[in-house]
Amino acid sequence: MHFVADSISRTESECIDLMRRALDFVRPGGFALLSCLIDSTWWLLGDEKEPSPKLSETSVESALRTLGFTLLERVRSTNKGIALYDGSWNVYLCRRPASD
Repeated sequence: MHFVADSISRTESECIDLMRRALDFVRPGGFALLSCLIDSTWWLLGDEKEPSPKLSETSVESALRTLGFTLLERVRSTNKGIALYDGSWNVYLCRRPASD
């Protein structure tokens, strides 16, 4: 999932719900690699600014834990002089524990 849930959501709760729905497809013992905009209120589509729900690292990581995933790695973007969004983005590697 790459810039999808946060790009089509207007609120944090809507985005987390969409993330939950997507992560429901990960089988026990499976991995998920996802990215999202962090601290971002907009992203550009051509010349138009589209809204972004201004997710925080804390809210994403809390949601992953609540959904039963173990966060294995997080990579933060480096700031560039020119960007198509405000804020930054993170990539998360997480795992759903194997069922007992």
